[in-house]
Amino acid sequence: LDDKLLTKQQLSPQLSNMISVVDLYDPNHKIVDRVLVNDEPTHILAHPDGERFFAIATNYFFVYKIENEKIIELARSKISSGRGCFWIHPDGKHILAARTPRLPGKPAIPSWFRIEGNNVIKICDIEISEDIDTNYQDTGVILRITPDGKRGFICQRTVYNGQDLCDVLIVDLTLKIPKVTKVIKQVGDGLESFAFHPNGKMAVVTCLAPDKNALAVLDIESDPPRLLYHLDASGGSQGLEFTPEGDQLFNGSPAHGRIDVYEVLGDFEIIKSQKFIKIGYGHNSLTVGPRYFPKDFK
Repeated sequence: LDDKLLTKQQLSPQLSNMISVVDLYDPNHKIVDRVLVNDEPTHILAHPDGERFFAIATNYFFVYKIENEKIIELARSKISSGRGCFWIHPDGKHILAARTPRLPGKPAIPSWFRIEGNNVIKICDIEISEDIDTNYQDTGVILRITPDGKRGFICQRTVYNGQDLCDVLIVDLTLKIPKVTKVIKQVGDGLESFAFHPNGKMAVVTCLAPDKNALAVLDIESDPPRLLYHLDASGGSQGLEFTPEGDQLFNGSPAHGRIDVYEVLGDFEIIKSQKFIKIGYGHNSLTVGPRYFPKDFK
């Protein structure tokens, strides 16, 4: 790869690690910049300040900003080696991350970080309360923080399906030293994406399988939180998001090349539509853009 190739709109897959900047205001969604990364980035999120982007890779956290349609690296922070994902706390000052060391039998233990300027500094690993009947597995790397910032939800196992039903671990982020204090047992045979309904009462998580999948609907208002029921979903479900109004749920399927559409009724009822959005095949994640915000959104 060279600078000239990086400017092409149509770029064949390369054995390289890069981050691309896409202009979502352009109807053609053109790529305005690309940057090569000398690490393996797996997840990138916008910071609540609306100015910076944080990316996690195998060995570093990277911090970027965009100026004049160019992506600029601000800093990188060394972290232990592993692959996984993270979520930025709504306060903009903390990060919850889970990463697998990719060593069979060695658990993926989530960690709590603080953001100081453009640096990411580890505070502690997330321990499990002694009275909680669960444990970390080696591929529990998918997680998400609730919109109110009080809890973190962690998948116990993301790959290696076909073994047993695994758990959802729940971290209390209001503690000075966050800890897993709740668990929802035997939710699915491998779990991946979380979505939280704006009513603060319901969450949904994708249950993985190589062909036919399911969504698990959770009551997170009850104490302890509980599994309510499962819904049919297309294969390899990834990417899961409610509309800001909470009237619909979208679920991406890389195996079937589609986005399933669900209707939401009341606080806990979700109904799968016969209609879906056809997309290409491959890994995906979803977000709902600003044009879908309610008219009274501020």
